[in-house]
Amino acid sequence: MDPKLGHITKSYADAIALIDDTEPVIRHLIETRLMDIGAVPGTKVKNASAAAKDLAAEINAIRAKAIKAAFRLLRDVLPSK
Repeated sequence: MDPKLGHITKSYADAIALIDDTEPVIRHLIETRLMDIGAVPGTKVKNASAAAKDLAAEINAIRAKAIKAAFRLLRDVLPSK
């Protein structure tokens, strides 16, 4: 295998790993936050909806940070043309 191609392949694998590493964190957030809301008897739909929106915003921020880091890694490693 061409060493350059191997380097590019590893860079893509590293970028994907950066995004994949967020999965356990996001899963934990979903499980704990939504369980906290859903386990409370008499929770109002409005409150549950607000909690879900807040959680979605937090997940989006985590994902965006990981995606930006992955693209930064690729931009720094891969040739521009």
